[in-house]
Amino acid sequence: MLEMIREFALAQMSSAERTATQQRHATYFVAQPVTEIAVIARDHANFRAALVWTISRQEADAALALCGKLCWFWETHGYLSEGLTLAQTVLAMPDMVDPNLRIDVLERVSTLAWQSHQFDIARQFAEEAACLAHTNDQPGRLALVLNLLGRILIEQGDYRNAEAALQESTQLARQVPHLFNPGCPLTMLGEIALTSGELAVAHAYLVQAIPFLNRECESLYVGVFVAMAHTHLAEIALAYGNPSQARYELCQALPQARLAIRRLRCLLVTLTGILLYPQHTTATQEVPTKDVTAASELLGTVAGLGERTGDTLSPFHQRLIAQRSAAAQRLLTQSIWQTAWQQGHTWTPTQAADAAERWLALSDEK
Repeated sequence: MLEMIREFALAQMSSAERTATQQRHATYFVAQPVTEIAVIARDHANFRAALVWTISRQEADAALALCGKLCWFWETHGYLSEGLTLAQTVLAMPDMVDPNLRIDVLERVSTLAWQSHQFDIARQFAEEAACLAHTNDQPGRLALVLNLLGRILIEQGDYRNAEAALQESTQLARQVPHLFNPGCPLTMLGEIALTSGELAVAHAYLVQAIPFLNRECESLYVGVFVAMAHTHLAEIALAYGNPSQARYELCQALPQARLAIRRLRCLLVTLTGILLYPQHTTATQEVPTKDVTAASELLGTVAGLGERTGDTLSPFHQRLIAQRSAAAQRLLTQSIWQTAWQQGHTWTPTQAADAAERWLALSDEK
C-alpha cells in the first residue's frame, strides 16, 4: 500500500519536483549515522532506492557511502547477488572519493564475491584494497585486507598461501591492535590447522584468539569471528570425544551466529555432529530417532539457506555435511529422512537459530 501511495505521489509531481524530492531522499539516507544492521533492515527499501538514485546520477561519493552502509546488510541477510551487482556498478564509477572509504567498501564487496564463489572478482577487489591501504599508509586496513585474502584462499583450498597471508595479517595486527583485532587472523589460522587435522595446533590458535576477540565482541565484524572461533572449538571438542564441551562452545557462538547467515549455517553443521555423536562412541549405543530427525532437519536448513543466498560453504564444511548426511540417512528410513530434510529446507534463519537454541538447551539437560 505504501509503495502504491509513493508511486501515486511521484506521478503527481512535475519532473523538477520529482528530481528535487529524490535528491532530498538520497541526501537524507547518505547522512544517516547507521551503526546497527537492524536500522538498515527496517529501512532497506529506502536505502536501496537512495543508492539506485545516486548511481543513476553518477554521484560517486554518495553512492560509495551508501554501499558502505549496505554491505553488512547484504552479507548478513543473504543479498549476495543484488549487493555484488550494485556495488560493482558503484566501484566502476570515477574514483574521486575518500580512499579509506573505498578500501572499506572494496573489502566488504570482495567478501560478497567470494561467498558467491566468484573468486577472480574477490581477489581483484581485495588486491586493489591492499594496494590502496599500502599506498595510503593504513596498516590496520592492510591487516584487514590480508585477513580477507586468507579467507578467499581458504575457500579455494589453497591453505599454504592462506596461511602466509594470515601470518602477515597477524603480525601487522599485533603491531596495531587498536586498528585491527589480531584475533581475526588467529581464528582462521586455527581453521586451517583444523582442516588439516592438526587439532592441538588449531586449539592453540583459537584459544589465543578468544581473548582478543572478546575485547571487541560488540563489533559486528569481530562478532563473526567470535562465532567462528567457538564453532571451530566445538568441532575440536567433538573430535576429542567431548560433546558436552562442544555444546558449551556452540552456546557461546550462537548469539553472534544469529547475526550472520553463513556463521549460522556452520554452527548448524556442527550441531548435527553433536546430535549424531553417540554413533561414534560404541556400537551398542544408539542415537535417539528424534536426534537423528533433528539433525536431518538442520541439514535441510543448511542446504535451503545456501540455495536462497547463493553462499557455498568451505570445502571443510562440505565434507562434514556429506559425512553427516550419510550418517543420518543410515539411521532413518528414506521417507523419514526426506520428510525431515524437506521440513528444514523451508526454515528461515530465525527458525533455524531458534531450533538450534532449543536443541542446545535440551542437550544441556541430558
